[in-house]
Amino acid sequence: MEFMPNVFVSLVLIVFGVALGFFSPKKKIWWYGYRTPQSMKSDESYVLANRVSGRIMLALGILFLIASIFLESKLMGMIMIAGVAFLFLFTEWKLYQFHKDKD
Repeated sequence: MEFMPNVFVSLVLIVFGVALGFFSPKKKIWWYGYRTPQSMKSDESYVLANRVSGRIMLALGILFLIASIFLESKLMGMIMIAGVAFLFLFTEWKLYQFHKDKD
């Protein structure tokens, strides 16, 4: 039964990854999307953050779904935490690069 929560988290990441990565809003919305101070600086950075984070979410969701078949639950938990940390760090790095190039 420990398999099911990992599958659920994986499927949620896949659904939100597709929604954000490929159907991201064109303007800032207060209730939806990747919302950090960096991403809210402009509509362009908001769209970039949603596309980058959404595509990473999709990749992580697929990776987690496959890995949950082969790995035990505790290890999957650590991998999921590392994956979500990577999602935020990479997205913020891309936003930093975007604003640095824009200035």
